[in-house]
Amino acid sequence: MFELFDYSNMRLLSKEDKQNVIDLINGTRVGKIEAKVTYDQNEQTVNLDGQPILLIRGWGHLTGTGGLNLPLDQAAAFQDSFANYIVEKLSGK
Repeated sequence: MFELFDYSNMRLLSKEDKQNVIDLINGTRVGKIEAKVTYDQNEQTVNLDGQPILLIRGWGHLTGTGGLNLPLDQAAAFQDSFANYIVEKLSGK
């Protein structure tokens, strides 16, 4: 059964911090986030010091017949790869 994500424990970022995250991911800023950046594969979230800041979405597009119609294992690998890319960029790697 599909469960909704509980947004109540999301870490709220200031407008400036959000822009820094975006710039680091896009490569328009050099540096790293001064926090432990991790990916929770079960929750599909990128976390700063254990608090989610970003929910990785797109499962329906990856697996749906109106989207890419990928096999589940390939879609999961793609989604995990994208999340790990974000973690690396925010960690300055």
